[in-house]
Amino acid sequence: MSSVHFFHGAWGNPAQHLPFVQVLCRHFFVNAAPLLGHGCGEDPGGLSIHDFSACARGAVSKPVVLVGHSMGALVAQYAASRNARVQGLVLLAPAPPPRTLYKGEIWRRVWKYLPALLSGRAFELTDDDSRALLLHPAQEARVRFRSESGRAVRDLVLGQFFGFRPKVTCPVLVVAAEEDTMMPLPVCKQIAHIYGADFAVVRGAGHMLTCEPWAEETAGIVRTWIHERVASTTTRPHR
Repeated sequence: MSSVHFFHGAWGNPAQHLPFVQVLCRHFFVNAAPLLGHGCGEDPGGLSIHDFSACARGAVSKPVVLVGHSMGALVAQYAASRNARVQGLVLLAPAPPPRTLYKGEIWRRVWKYLPALLSGRAFELTDDDSRALLLHPAQEARVRFRSESGRAVRDLVLGQFFGFRPKVTCPVLVVAAEEDTMMPLPVCKQIAHIYGADFAVVRGAGHMLTCEPWAEETAGIVRTWIHERVASTTTRPHR
């Protein structure tokens, strides 16, 4: 049975994605631990994308498929870079690697948080920004967010101008959400092109495509891809 490590996104925690993770657990061994600084009672302030990635990379001690959502997808890209233990990489509504120009709703809204971005301290999104950036109308009452590192968000925003791209050689799947305003469809297509990745779209979904009502559909896409594209180096689970 294949092993899967799942990385949640910015302002997030693994509990948000529980329906998605539960489906994957029927077919794989799944590790869905919080990113560094995102555990209960922890403060992620001052932590960078590379801090998250170094911690995630250190946890990869055996052959594994990495699955990341949003910022967690960028963490997964760095954890997979030049890493022979990573047999497959799944990027869900992903944040792009450095030097990938993109336009999204985040550019219009992020500047009100400039003090937090400059200091690196943790901050929370307003309810209005959470709805605009992360949520779909079908999800507004179902998903709750926490604080995020201003330094990490600064990395996301400025990364399209600076930094190095991860060197990923394993099979890659990019899954986009059709109605995503945070990481729009054209951004996801760019990322798929960069990695020569397989590409799928969850129709009607918003950015949180790993939550209800799309969790099972998204997990089904991921499960099928792992079975078909990573089967040559892993053991298929019993059905």
